[in-house]
Amino acid sequence: MGGRPMKMESGPDLPAERQFSDVMCTGCGCLCDDLKLRIHAGKLDVSGVPCALGQGTFATGQEDIERVRQAPDARVAGQPVAVAEVLKLAAKRLNRARSPLIVGPTESSMEAQRAAVALADLIRAGIDTGTASNRWLARQRAGWVGATWGEIKQRADLIVFWDVDPGPEGPHPRFAERFLDPPGRFVPHGREGRTVFHIACWSDRESAIVIPPTGALAVLSGLRTLVRGGQVEAGAIEKATGQPIQVWTALVEKLKSAQYGVLVVGPMFDRHASLAECEGLERLIAELNVFGQGRFIGCSIGQGGNKAGLEAVLGWQAGAPGAVDFRAGFPRYLPREAEAGRRLAAGQVDVVVTIGPEKNVPFDIDHPDRPFWISIGHDATYHDATAPAPDLALATAHPWIEAGGTVMRGDGVTLPLTPLLEPTRPTDAQILDQLRRLILEQGASVP
Repeated sequence: MGGRPMKMESGPDLPAERQFSDVMCTGCGCLCDDLKLRIHAGKLDVSGVPCALGQGTFATGQEDIERVRQAPDARVAGQPVAVAEVLKLAAKRLNRARSPLIVGPTESSMEAQRAAVALADLIRAGIDTGTASNRWLARQRAGWVGATWGEIKQRADLIVFWDVDPGPEGPHPRFAERFLDPPGRFVPHGREGRTVFHIACWSDRESAIVIPPTGALAVLSGLRTLVRGGQVEAGAIEKATGQPIQVWTALVEKLKSAQYGVLVVGPMFDRHASLAECEGLERLIAELNVFGQGRFIGCSIGQGGNKAGLEAVLGWQAGAPGAVDFRAGFPRYLPREAEAGRRLAAGQVDVVVTIGPEKNVPFDIDHPDRPFWISIGHDATYHDATAPAPDLALATAHPWIEAGGTVMRGDGVTLPLTPLLEPTRPTDAQILDQLRRLILEQGASVP
């Protein structure tokens, strides 16, 4: 496993005050794993967390835990029922399901994600992240030149951020502090030895190259042409991108002369870019490695949670990063028709299992024709009395404050979770394993 081993200083009897070091935060895509926290009288002291986003993430997580602990451990149609009984009902329903679907778990540990894939395999279900992205399709078509973020720190002399603010006031507050500012092995002067560009659809940075939201494909196409030494019509590219051609020719000169260049995209690009834009990005990076003087890589900061982990687990166990269907008795990658949103909208699902926070549910819970809904998550049994409740709900430990395990950063580095508080409920991995065993006991055949 990647990352430093977790360190916890505490006595065997769990004293009222404990100190933790090398704690990881899932608040943003940086997944910082060097934090210090203290537990005092059962409360998290976040004063040792160096950014406001991280402090808010841990504080909100503890508030969520205190709130949902008032709810029962399991419910049937909104009514409290014993956990064992709800597990049996869920197993029975999934055993007879004709077209089940598992959505998530993008905010759980990789151990829970492996259990979810194993369950999907057993019941011949579809499984998806619930958040479609064209990035992986583009990489299959155009290839992928990537590296870990440690490479950025140690080697990068040129970085282009695309719709990413890596500064302390942005959505990734410590990315610059950890990977741009410090000196590296081949960049001994740190930030002073690096050239940084920003391309953005919106930005208040004076140095940013601002383009319209519809201009990304034109920028990528124009840059690729210029990198190959071709000619670009000045009026056309200025009209499409809002920037004169001199801006792009100057950028290409910098890109081609870099010894180690990096193009970094953020969650907005991952979520909203078209397949053509994602493919254009990967091909630009590949062509810079052919026509440039040094090496060039691409990376994604991503977002909080563990979507990268689920994509990796699906890749290891099912051969694809999402939209996998086991109905034929073996995994099939159906990157359009097996996406969770499409299947649910088309009414092709009779039982849906959602794993994780209810806010991530990819369907209308108020719709009268929604599928039978099994909800597994730390807030699964806590809901507004006026809102429709899941048909079956099982509450779990909070996935990154009470539960341990492993998560994956956007560059493929695995990092350990630190269980800070004693859980009062089983983890989602344990619930999924129990559910799988019950299904087997009820007569399902092992694939």
